[in-house]
Amino acid sequence: MDKYITLKEQVLDLLKTKLPENLYYHGVDHTLRAIDVAEDYIDHHKLGVHEAQILRLAVLLHDIGYTETSLNHEEAGARIAKEMMTELDFTFIQTKVVCDLIRATKVPQRPMNQLERIICDIDLDYLGRSDMIPVSNTLYKELKEQDKIGSFNDWNKLQLLFISGHSYFTKTARSLR
Repeated sequence: MDKYITLKEQVLDLLKTKLPENLYYHGVDHTLRAIDVAEDYIDHHKLGVHEAQILRLAVLLHDIGYTETSLNHEEAGARIAKEMMTELDFTFIQTKVVCDLIRATKVPQRPMNQLERIICDIDLDYLGRSDMIPVSNTLYKELKEQDKIGSFNDWNKLQLLFISGHSYFTKTARSLR
């Protein structure tokens, strides 16, 4: 677990220093919230030590790609995660599974196994929370400044379509959110 703590310090430092200032949603707070939410999923799913460690690593690293790009950030994130994990002597298998989990968060999400379903639900956890509106407004602000969305009315229409088409992948998410 010492390697995890070292990696967490490195990742949070990288996010704090390299993320663009206009990432109001995909910032350090999103990663920290996701880490907290992951613990709930680990408990609810009664994940073993190995699976729990892999999930924690993937959640920690899932948006690290934003330090380089917002386009296809999952692929950039998998590459950065591989570099960072290799440096800290994580195993090949641990690194591969973490990279696969990072890639699984790409929207539209198409998870292929239990850990992928769990990380996808963690990543979009805000959709079912009581603070959904203010959190989604930070995503609107982020996309607006990147010229990826038009008016707030356009955003509301897009959100309505997204939410009405969204289904959580795990029983845990469906019961919690």
